[in-house]
Amino acid sequence: MKKKYLTLFLAVILGLTIVSLNSCNDDKESDESTSTSSLTGTWKNSSGTYEFTINGSSGTFTNLSPSTSGTPYWYEAMQAGFIKLGDKNLRNLVSTGNNTWKGDVLVNEYYTGTMTITDVYWEGCNISLSSDGKSFYLVTETGLSGNYYRK
Repeated sequence: MKKKYLTLFLAVILGLTIVSLNSCNDDKESDESTSTSSLTGTWKNSSGTYEFTINGSSGTFTNLSPSTSGTPYWYEAMQAGFIKLGDKNLRNLVSTGNNTWKGDVLVNEYYTGTMTITDVYWEGCNISLSSDGKSFYLVTETGLSGNYYRK
C-alpha cells in the first residue's frame, strides 16, 4: 500500500519567508523518473581546439590547441595567463529536467583590433544534451552558443 504525504510549512520570520516542502513515500517504488543520459565524460568543441572533462557539477580544461579560425580562443587565453589546464570551464551544473542543465560557463573576451584576449569571466548558461547523448548545445544568458561532442 502506497502512503504519501506532502507538507508545506510557511513562516514569516523578520520579514523573511521560509518555505519547506517535505515529501515521504514509504513504498519502495519510486515515482520519479531518472535520466540515464549524463554529461559526465570528455567533450570537445566543433573545431577540436579544446577539450574538457565534466565530472559531477563542473568541467575542467583538459587539452587546448591553437585556434584555426584566426579568432583567439582558450589556447590563446592560456598563453596570455588567464587560464591553465585543469582550471574549471563549467561550474554549478544542476539538472533542470530530462537532458537539460543550467550552470555557469567561463567565457573569454578579446580585442578585435589585435585579436588579443582581454578578459575571462563567468556567465550563466543552459545545456541541452542530445537524445543519443553524443553531443550537447550550450547557450549563455547573453546568447553566445556552441555545440560540443563526446570525445
